[in-house]
Amino acid sequence: MKQKENNYGVNKMSFETRLQKGIDKKEAQIEKEKQKIDMLKEKLDSGKITRATFNIKKQQHEVKIKAMSSRMRVLQGLFTKEK
Repeated sequence: MKQKENNYGVNKMSFETRLQKGIDKKEAQIEKEKQKIDMLKEKLDSGKITRATFNIKKQQHEVKIKAMSSRMRVLQGLFTKEK
């Protein structure tokens, strides 16, 4: 007896496009966080914030970047698995 494969109406191509869309979103968010770090650097150079404040805020943005990049790597792994 042959087993029937159930996809439950899920199209493989649509899943891949959703994964790619998620990867693109994460890349955009990472770029935005990097821009925020650059803006902080400009504020530090102009003397609007202190070095300690800069380091604290920069660390917070770097943690966000690290988390988003790890999520993006997971999505990329799923994307290659599906292909």
